[in-house]
Amino acid sequence: MREEGWRGVGAGLGALIILWTSAVSAQSAPALVPNVPVVKSAALGLNMNVPWSRPVRVDDPFEGNFLAVFDRNYFPSRLLDARRVDVVSLWSRQSIRVLLTDRECIIGDFYDSLWGHTCVELGAAKKVSELLVKVGDRVFRTTGENGVFQVSEELAKALQTAPDAKVNIRLVTERGETVDSEIGTETVRAWKTVYAS
Repeated sequence: MREEGWRGVGAGLGALIILWTSAVSAQSAPALVPNVPVVKSAALGLNMNVPWSRPVRVDDPFEGNFLAVFDRNYFPSRLLDARRVDVVSLWSRQSIRVLLTDRECIIGDFYDSLWGHTCVELGAAKKVSELLVKVGDRVFRTTGENGVFQVSEELAKALQTAPDAKVNIRLVTERGETVDSEIGTETVRAWKTVYAS
């Protein structure tokens, strides 16, 4: 009789622990931010169809659910040719992901004769190993692997309190190339939500 009583208490405590764990998880889940669009993947690409520069809830099948903001910038290469640099990034409390590509537009007589002025884009991603973020007068330097950088408490606080203005970043590739880019004002505003926790 006593053994059965202890089993009931054990089962009751187990259910209580499960309920408490669920409640804690639900409190830290990004679902508590109202009216946030849901994006089904954290993967970065050039032709993504996501809400740019707005807080989103990412529901990734490999990484779970988290609050983040996608940003993109593109500009002509420093070289005097038809190259274009694309910087796509994903900013979350846990990490910053960066995709850096250098695309080339090839225009040829064959294509021009068939369809008029045509551009065939060729490009490759570059491996970014270092990220520098300038918030106000401070420069935060972080190293990573395959374009993924961990966010320290200090960096998260700086991003959350950044003034509503563009923020400069510098990307350093594994080959030592540097690319300067910027994060737009709307993304900086979204950081206030993403880094609030």
